[in-house]
Amino acid sequence: MNQSNSFITGRWEFQIIRLALRIRILIIAVFEYKNLREAIQALRHLIQFRQRFQNEYSVLKYAKSGSRYFLGPVIPGFPSKAFTEFIRNELRQRTTSVHDSHRIMTMIFTMTTKCSFRCVHCYEWEDLNKPEYLSLAELKKALKTFQDYGVSQVQLSGGEPLNRFDDLVALLSSASSDTEFRLLTSGFGLTPDRARVLKAAGLTGVNISLDSWDPDQHNIFRGNGESYRWVEKAVRNARSAGLQVCLSLCPVKEFITEENLFRYANLAREMGVGFIQILEPRATGHFQNQDVSISEDHYRILEQFYLNLNTNPEYRDYPIVAFPGYHQRKFGCYGAGIRYLYMDARGRIHSCPFCRTPVGNLMNKPLSTLMPVLQSRGCGQFQSSASVF
Repeated sequence: MNQSNSFITGRWEFQIIRLALRIRILIIAVFEYKNLREAIQALRHLIQFRQRFQNEYSVLKYAKSGSRYFLGPVIPGFPSKAFTEFIRNELRQRTTSVHDSHRIMTMIFTMTTKCSFRCVHCYEWEDLNKPEYLSLAELKKALKTFQDYGVSQVQLSGGEPLNRFDDLVALLSSASSDTEFRLLTSGFGLTPDRARVLKAAGLTGVNISLDSWDPDQHNIFRGNGESYRWVEKAVRNARSAGLQVCLSLCPVKEFITEENLFRYANLAREMGVGFIQILEPRATGHFQNQDVSISEDHYRILEQFYLNLNTNPEYRDYPIVAFPGYHQRKFGCYGAGIRYLYMDARGRIHSCPFCRTPVGNLMNKPLSTLMPVLQSRGCGQFQSSASVF
């Protein structure tokens, strides 16, 4: 296994990379605004945003994969063209002096309905294992539309996107290098050969779903007795191919205890992954009309776990935790076309996978028409972040 992938940087290396990041962002701002005063003003807005976003804590580590460093699973690795595009978009969010509609940082791009699992929380349940709605040509056209719009990261989803492996490779191979690509996967079918082919085609990382440290519980959650074994294989194969690895956890109420979370973190550390992403269960898809929302007590346990692993020096060599729910509660939702959006397997555009009221279909309406509607509608549960900053 290539041990240089997905480990957390040490204290001195962290300081050096942080300085390099700041210098690079300054250079991007100068090129973006062509005016030093405007560049400094934009940077101040960006720093203020970052400070408010981090609130009372400061992250002590980055994840590293190959020659690139990663601040989070939705931020492209540094250095890269995609990182430059991400920063340019962030600068545009902070100022009105540059009039440009390119604002989307991340999108979830559903490319298949096919899946071998029967996950209890699946948000694609309505379309699962139906005939494919979009051809490869239509997927390429949709992807180009979003790349032309300036998206800096695309998360390829399903179903299980590995079920359309040849189309997945063709899609990656046809794409511009200005965008970073991550694969959202159960791990099923991610063999060593496939991992290497995907890396060569342009894939940066994988988000592999693991919903318990306990193999039996994870397999029950996924509706497949081989699921946990495939997660172990997929993590090894992805790391060996040089792909950045994130484990994605959907913590149901029964799972949320301090003991379970730290057993999960210890397992993730042993696996050598860079990130743990916590996605709260929502009453949509297979969870529709069920009482799955976590309580305030559950949220506090998740919050403390998130802050501990990211800020406590004791956990410096543990994966970085991404917890969107923490920031949604404090600052509002970044979906709904503000920073990210979601395209389902039919080509319909939504605020996110959990706000499933489409504003239209990209196959018959231009994105320029759909985006204003999406942004004006906002998130169905949280305040839009556009009105917070």
